Amino acid sequence: MGRKGSVPAGEGFLPGTSAGELARLARKETDGKTARKYLAAYHRKEGKSFSEIAEITLDTYVAVRNWLVAMHNGGRPCEPLPRRDHAGWANRGQDGLSERTFSSGGISHVGR
Repeated sequence: MGRKGSVPAGEGFLPGTSAGELARLARKETDGKTARKYLAAYHRKEGKSFSEIAEITLDTYVAVRNWLVAMHNGGRPCEPLPRRDHAGWANRGQDGLSERTFSSGGISHVGR
């Protein structure tokens, strides 16, 4: 296949899945983001570039590339990516309070 991040266009993309099947999945999908991912896959299967697909789906080049690399390497477009903390902040606690802890210095703030 080439580089790990390499995604072939046309029939080499998602072998065993037809463009028609991807179009059908995009049409029946109720979640907008997942539908755009199927649409991106459809257009890649039709031979379009990442840039062309990004213009069609109104997403960034990087987002489209990441979706298609993940899909081609066995991922499914409806699987959410794991949540990542931003800048060392902890996730919201089970009690509904937003607990934020800086990763450096141990300074924390708890509030509603």
